[in-house]
Amino acid sequence: LLVLWAVLTRQTAHSSALYGLTLATLAVLALSNSLMQTAVLGVAGAIGPEMSAAVMVGLGFCGLVILGTSLLVQAIESARGVDEANGDAGLMVAVVLFVECLLCTIASIWVYFVYLTRRNSQASAVIASLEAQRKGRNQGENTRAFDMEHVLEAGTSNGSEVSESTWRRGAVVLREIAPQAVNVVSIFLVTMSVFPGVVLSWQPGSGSAFHAKVLLFRTLLLGAFQLFDVIGRSAAQGCSRCIAPQRIWVIVLLRFALVPLFMLGQRKPELSVLCGSDGGRLLL
Repeated sequence: LLVLWAVLTRQTAHSSALYGLTLATLAVLALSNSLMQTAVLGVAGAIGPEMSAAVMVGLGFCGLVILGTSLLVQAIESARGVDEANGDAGLMVAVVLFVECLLCTIASIWVYFVYLTRRNSQASAVIASLEAQRKGRNQGENTRAFDMEHVLEAGTSNGSEVSESTWRRGAVVLREIAPQAVNVVSIFLVTMSVFPGVVLSWQPGSGSAFHAKVLLFRTLLLGAFQLFDVIGRSAAQGCSRCIAPQRIWVIVLLRFALVPLFMLGQRKPELSVLCGSDGGRLLL
């Protein structure tokens, strides 16, 4: 549907309505993707930390695969003389990447229903347990609701004791995870403040090697992020031996210094080689 809307938007006079349908389709895809990633991380966490680490690295590696496909398609388009100015090149890249994501989804179904559930004994045991919990959840919800209602209607102290115990356990968990939760939120705050919106607004300078190849320039900027995202995920376990968990906030705080540098690359790139040159921007 997304590809259909994109094609029709370029070939019909009712582009505004189809543009709205395209945005709605993107919203559905984004929601579905978030649900799928949450489910994958949940299953991996139930199996063990090694599986969680593998999933995190795999998610980053997917970005590199998409980057390679995008560069390959752009190289083919350049050889065939496809013009970037009218948007045909970007549309072709979007269609190819969409097909690739569809094939990856099909492959993921095979991984879950064949490899993990049948060939990996540890994973299959965890998945079987999770499936049993899911199937029994509806029955258990009715039973738990009746029991809690009975306790509360009895007017005894048991209801308040259960509620107080639940809140106490929750408060302990929140206090324990709060420092790292703040670190994670801060990291995402810095990232989403400049990427990809600010980065994709960077224009190649007059002396840039990408002056006439804006699409390739932006693809490489996205690729630099994906590459070092994978490196960062892979290096996390080794770095954890050198940095105490209670000192991570120092690195997270220093990361906020990148925001004005990225903004300079958008507003005043001529002020600094780091913010205005091709190599400096890729390094950022």
